Amino acid sequence: MPEVGDERVSQKLSYVQGYPQWQWYIGTGLYIDDIENDLAIKKTKMFNDMKRIGFATFIVILIGFFVFARILFVLQKKMSEDFTIFRDFFSNLIDKNKKINLAKIRFDEFVQMGIFANNMLDAKVQLEEHLRYYKKIVSASSDFLALVDKNSCYYAINQTYLDAFGKKESEFIGHSAVDIFGSKVFEEKIKPCNERALSGESFSVEKWFEFPTGRRYLEVTYFPIKEEGEEVAFFVVSAKNMTQKKLDADKLLESEQKLQFLAHYDVLTNLPNKTLLTDRIEHAIANAKREESMVAVCFIDLDNFKKINDGFGHSYGDDVLIQSTKRITQALRAIDTLSRIGGDEFILLLEHLKDIIEVEEVIKKVQVQFTKPFLVKNQKFFISASVGIALFPQHGLSIEELIRDADIAMYKAKDAGKNTYRFYNKNMSMTSQVFVDMENALKEAIQQEQFVVYYQPQLNLISGECVGLEALVRWNHPTKGIIAPNEFIKFCEEFVIPLIFSKSILFVALVRNISEL
Repeated sequence: MPEVGDERVSQKLSYVQGYPQWQWYIGTGLYIDDIENDLAIKKTKMFNDMKRIGFATFIVILIGFFVFARILFVLQKKMSEDFTIFRDFFSNLIDKNKKINLAKIRFDEFVQMGIFANNMLDAKVQLEEHLRYYKKIVSASSDFLALVDKNSCYYAINQTYLDAFGKKESEFIGHSAVDIFGSKVFEEKIKPCNERALSGESFSVEKWFEFPTGRRYLEVTYFPIKEEGEEVAFFVVSAKNMTQKKLDADKLLESEQKLQFLAHYDVLTNLPNKTLLTDRIEHAIANAKREESMVAVCFIDLDNFKKINDGFGHSYGDDVLIQSTKRITQALRAIDTLSRIGGDEFILLLEHLKDIIEVEEVIKKVQVQFTKPFLVKNQKFFISASVGIALFPQHGLSIEELIRDADIAMYKAKDAGKNTYRFYNKNMSMTSQVFVDMENALKEAIQQEQFVVYYQPQLNLISGECVGLEALVRWNHPTKGIIAPNEFIKFCEEFVIPLIFSKSILFVALVRNISEL
């Protein structure tokens, strides 16, 4: 405050406060110049203080910066070491299976990452182990295995597949089937199956395949690899070698067919045997009943065939039988059945007949086939055929009756001079019974040695000396006495003489009687 008496012009700031209860006014005053001076002094002081604080702060910040930089450097170094550990881990992940050493990691956050990385490595090792065993299994498999894409390019293939084609893996992997097998084979055989697989179809085919290493029968299965909502991009081709199984199955089928053939056909001539003939006669009779038609059973026996077998051997006889079969077949209709029932005996089945004339026309054509000689190994043979015919329903209603009656008629054809045919009639059965009775009587005579030999000497008319003996067989029947040869010799020619020689009856009688001379 200016001193009293000091004169100056200065603005003054006054403040008056009234107190009514006291009826006082209290006032005070302050020169503005004094305020400005005080403010200037305080401003200068504050500025000086700020300079000191700023400098101190700068020093503190500078020290803090160096401390922070040091800390950051240390942290960066530690982090760099941790990053180096992870970088090395991921760099070597493909070639090496080395885990991260968690003890070397500085930061706890990175330790957790290291745990995850090691778990990932364990999964990779396990997967590689599975893949390794899977490859062993695939490589060891005898099946053909290949992975093919939608462009028919091979992505994977096993050793069995390669061995079959005699090629290396590099010749398949990345190459299309067109390049490997050619466009023609691809279009005709491979493409249709590939398209089915790419359409999403799983299927199998079995067939023979030609490989450079040999022919194989394969069961080929196609497995499309489907991804949900996506088209088939790959498919697996799996082929199982079924060659031996197929060969065994074919052999079994062949054996079964052969057994079936043997059960119904004659091995030498390939004609139906009696079993198959019986079945066909049965069907023919059933058809004849519906159609009101006739069936003819024709018993064919080759004349003088026995002489060929006895004189030249069975190989000649077999050849004649084969030729006879071909000749008879040429004379038949497509609906006729020729069967060989044994030896030189055949049965011809004619059906859908309306008249006997149809039978005679066929039989005459058959006999014409025997007018030409048979040539076997430059040897000519002239043989003919005797035929006996039985008709359904005129002569018999059953298979057994028809065959029996045709057989009887055939013998009548032979009695008529051979090379002819006869239709059955009831009188033939009576004659046939005579044959049966005589056959039984002759067999009994052989067993009981009823045959005796009479000797007629042959003399030299000049010297009167006996130069030989003519042996004459007689049948000494127990009830009928001596039976002359003319009564039984014709029966012997049919079925008895082989029995006589097999028992050596004539030889024994000859020796016994000579010893008695």
